[in-house]
Amino acid sequence: WARTVMAGLLCMTPALRLLKLLRRFEKFHLLYHAFELALEALPVVLFTGAMLMLTGSGFIYMFESKENIESLPRAMWLCLMTMTTVTYGDVYPKSTQGTMFTSCLIIASSLYMSMPLGIVGNAFNRVWEDRDRLLLMERTKKRLAQWGYTPRDITTFFQLFSTKGDGVLNFTDFERMIEEMQLGLSSKRVLQLFELFDDDGSGTIDPEEFVAILFPGAVYTMYKETNIMHHTS
Repeated sequence: WARTVMAGLLCMTPALRLLKLLRRFEKFHLLYHAFELALEALPVVLFTGAMLMLTGSGFIYMFESKENIESLPRAMWLCLMTMTTVTYGDVYPKSTQGTMFTSCLIIASSLYMSMPLGIVGNAFNRVWEDRDRLLLMERTKKRLAQWGYTPRDITTFFQLFSTKGDGVLNFTDFERMIEEMQLGLSSKRVLQLFELFDDDGSGTIDPEEFVAILFPGAVYTMYKETNIMHHTS
């Protein structure tokens, strides 16, 4: 047992060392965002695939002789290999009914497999087109975390850079804030980030707009509940 564990650790060491390089790949988390988008639709697709595989394996087990397909798990293996178009060739239908059904299964599986591939591909395409905004948001959130600012500190943070002292930033204030944060952004990227946060197109950014983009989960806690308390009082 100890030798098996040691062998497993030795086999995993190269992969684990390779994972350390992920810190240098800033765009890697875009793949995570893509799978987050696709995950909403994948359960239904996976359920449909499971139903197709179980139904198909039942028919294959019924049509084939026990010498060829000796058990239902063996039929499920054949069905899975057929659906994924891997087909190792270790098991295949020999009866006429089994061959005809497998042919229909190949056509149905080809149509089915286009759905999850299309969903994942479309999700990644959407994320990639939006990569600049996502990367800018991640950099800003990381820098704020390094400085020790939480969503509740954003109002104070804005007061430091607001020239009018009202906690609202115009583009000049925002550009100065980005320079202090040392994000390494060009003027064009700073303008894109400003337009992202300026949700209402007013030419200024208030703390609520800033929090709504970077920390959407904290907006209700910080602002909506406060407004409700003011109304009730």
